[in-house]
Amino acid sequence: TKTILKEHKYYYLGVSQFHQKKFEEAQKSFQEALSGQPSSKLKNETQSYLGKMALELKDFNQARKVFLTLEKSTRRTEQYP
Repeated sequence: TKTILKEHKYYYLGVSQFHQKKFEEAQKSFQEALSGQPSSKLKNETQSYLGKMALELKDFNQARKVFLTLEKSTRRTEQYP
């Protein structure tokens, strides 16, 4: 339970930092959220933000890499039928 709370804490911290355009801090928070074993939904949402952040930073190769990985992991699931 503590691990789940920690993952969610860092995810929401990262979301807040992302919206404040504090991308370096957000990157660290999202990586911390992924460091445990987050649920697949939390993992996918976190990776989605990492991709959006790469777009904001105009790192299009990284964004493409993140979104392709996300698409492959969610293919034929509820999130991506």
